[in-house]
Amino acid sequence: MRFEDLSNAERRSIFNRGTERYDYLTDPEKKIYDIMKENQLMGIPNYPLRKAEGGEVPSKSGVIRIEINLDGITGNEGYDHEEEEYDSCPAATQNEEINAENKAIAVDDYAYGEATKTWENKNAKCATCEYYNMSREILECIDDGLSFPEDFPVGYCEKLHFVCAAANICNMWRLGVPMIDRNPSEDGNSRDIM
Repeated sequence: MRFEDLSNAERRSIFNRGTERYDYLTDPEKKIYDIMKENQLMGIPNYPLRKAEGGEVPSKSGVIRIEINLDGITGNEGYDHEEEEYDSCPAATQNEEINAENKAIAVDDYAYGEATKTWENKNAKCATCEYYNMSREILECIDDGLSFPEDFPVGYCEKLHFVCAAANICNMWRLGVPMIDRNPSEDGNSRDIM
C-alpha cells in the first residue's frame, strides 16, 4: 500500500479512522496515517485540489503538469501585478461540485468552519486573511456561478480554491489584508464582510 496509489476517499477513511482509534489501523495504514499527519503539520495537502485554471492538473502520481501558451508573450511590458484581473472565473466559483470538494478538503485538512468559543485568535477569520479575495470580479463570479444570499458575506480563498464565509476560520489563515479592488466602483466591494 503506497500513499500515491490511494484515492482521496481511501486517504480520508484511513485518516479519519486513525484520528479516532490509531491502534485499530493495520501497520501499512499506520504508515499512511503518519505520512498524512506529517503533511498536515507541514501544510502540505493530503488530497489533491481540483483546480481547472492555469492548466494545473494534479495527477495520481503527484506530478503536476503545467501548460503555458506562449503565443503572443513578448515580455513584461504592460504587466501590472497589482491590477491583475481574471480572464475567466475560477472553476470553484462556477461549479458547486468542485467548490464542495475543495471545501471538504479545507474542512478535513485545515479545520475550516465556524469559530468555536475556544478559538484562540478571535480576529483570525477568513475576512481578515491575505488569501481572502473579495474583489468585484470574484464577487461577480460567485454571484453568477453559485447561489448565496446577498446578506451572507462570502469571498474566494485563493490558497484552497473554494468560496468561503467571511466569519469562518481555518488553519491556513495568514495575517494580511483581503484582496479588494483598489478603486472600488459604486457596486463593487459594497458587502459587509463581518
